[in-house]
Amino acid sequence: MRVRVCFGWDDMAAWLAEGLGTMDPGDVLDVGDGRAVEDDELVDCADVTRVEGGWIVRLSRIALVDEVVGEGELEPEVWAVDDLATDGVLLTGDAELAAGAVVGWFRDRLGVVGPAALGFSYSEAV
Repeated sequence: MRVRVCFGWDDMAAWLAEGLGTMDPGDVLDVGDGRAVEDDELVDCADVTRVEGGWIVRLSRIALVDEVVGEGELEPEVWAVDDLATDGVLLTGDAELAAGAVVGWFRDRLGVVGPAALGFSYSEAV
């Protein structure tokens, strides 16, 4: 994903939707607090994992670890709860829906003032 400064939520949603389409299967985009955090630390975060045919979006209030629920365990386009994501997980083939879920989580649910307050980490599949 290419880096871009986003000044508003609409810009962030557009950047995410575009960037998600460039991810390879197994790549992970983590979004959360602008500071470095440790695994299992209490922090609002989201991660998006590229899978064949779509993305898995996980929302949590605990730093997410590397383990990811397999897409075979999820029903497409339906919010679910798993042991890793305290606030839900979604398998979707729609990049705009995935981006909207991430933006909505921080903007509407958590009241984050803007994208500049967030940090991003991108991991390529090994």
